[in-house]
Amino acid sequence: MWGLASGKVQDQHEHLCTKPRAQPLLACLEHLRHPEAGPERIRFPPADSGLAGQRRTDSLHLFPQWSFAVATITEIPPVIFLPNFLVQRKVLKPLRTQTGGTIMAGKLAVERGWAINVGGGFHHCSSDRGGGFCAYADITLAIKFLFERVEGISRATIIDLDAHQGNGHERDFMGDKRVYIMDVYNRHIYPGDRFAKQAIRRKVELEWATEDDEYLTKVERNLEKALQEHRPDVVVYNAGTDVLEGDRLGGLSISPQGIVKRDELVFRMVRSLQVPILMVTSGGYQKRTARIIADSILNLYGLGLIGPESASVSAQNSDSPLLPPEVP
Repeated sequence: MWGLASGKVQDQHEHLCTKPRAQPLLACLEHLRHPEAGPERIRFPPADSGLAGQRRTDSLHLFPQWSFAVATITEIPPVIFLPNFLVQRKVLKPLRTQTGGTIMAGKLAVERGWAINVGGGFHHCSSDRGGGFCAYADITLAIKFLFERVEGISRATIIDLDAHQGNGHERDFMGDKRVYIMDVYNRHIYPGDRFAKQAIRRKVELEWATEDDEYLTKVERNLEKALQEHRPDVVVYNAGTDVLEGDRLGGLSISPQGIVKRDELVFRMVRSLQVPILMVTSGGYQKRTARIIADSILNLYGLGLIGPESASVSAQNSDSPLLPPEVP
């Protein structure tokens, strides 16, 4: 899905980025050790499993038996029979690459006003456990990176509009007043994490088959209030497309046009406040979601909400080692 969406944008609209692009940044284990929510602290599998409580003292790649753990997290049973080198190459390395993309995008968002990682959004993974297809806590890592490494960033807002509750980052930022979480999700589906819900500052629980009008009204009204209640230095927008009608895992009924409109209103509202925004694409389990993600990004570009002309003055003077200064 990650490659499909980015490919559709690049193939049909090459003018969006005619200059050299940044090379993908692989979040290796060393990158993930700092800050502390790296994979070496992930506990696999969930607490009710027979392996609960087993502590790992080293990295995932040193233990072949963690093929079982990865199979549990990704919910793909055949993974358990794969040799560890294949699990690393075909499953964990792509996930680390996307995680590195989220971290890099966070820095670029602060420097340039916005950034989109066409991937990431592993919002069920926290600093000590994985689950729900999520093996690395990229949202937590990106925010902690900004807090610890980027001057002037001390407050963040997470806008989680994936169909599922974002229990991973909620557990990580439980009690942390620097981070405000707004979560809009189907109340009847996974994960139903009651403990994690305590971290949500603005909670919007939806019913089965919620449609565009109700959904967009609730998102807009609550986002406006969220941004009034907590003025962040950066916004992390988890833009899951599993809200799409027909998605069996999301259970909602939002049209493709509704998703494009949702992303537009989030960007419009956040950018009007001159707050940097980082978008990750999170869940989405239909082939057509790649096209919708591409359409949404192109819509944002067409409206001037993203693109080189929308960058901040400080961003234009950036000497970031991650991206050449003139690249949009």
